[in-house]
Order: sequence, then structure tokens, then C-alpha cells
Amino acid sequence: THTQGGGAAECADYARKVIWPVFKNDCAVWVPYNALCYGMIPKSMQPLSTACMSAVWSAYISYVSVEEKRQQQQDVRKRQK
Repeated sequence: THTQGGGAAECADYARKVIWPVFKNDCAVWVPYNALCYGMIPKSMQPLSTACMSAVWSAYISYVSVEEKRQQQQDVRKRQK
């Protein structure tokens, strides 16, 4: 990525491969969740519900990050062979 010394093409590739799928999943998860939360869950339970959902989302983001690093390591190993 750019902060790691990559060029514009590398940044665009990263955005296409990693950021865009995460953004699509963000919209697929949080838009329906917010509609459900603010429409059906009692106000007193909304903070707890949102905290639980945020924990699940954080786990997903961590998984995506680890998978990206694993993929980068595999690419480096392939180039070294």
C-alpha cells in the first residue's frame, strides 16, 4: 500500500482486492442490522446488541487482515522459488 512504499497501481490493487469486499460486506451487515436494531430491539437493549455485533465485526476484520498478510507471504515465497 502507499504507506508501505507502494505505488498508485499497488494501492489501487489493494483497494480492489481487500477494501472493496470489506466495504460491500460492511453495507450488507450494518445496514440491515441498524434497521433491525432501531426498528425492533428495545432502546434499553440496543447498546448491548450493538456491542455484540461490533465484536463479531471486529473478528471479521481481524480475519480479513490475517488472510491478506498470509496471502502476501505466500506471494513472496512463490517469487523466491
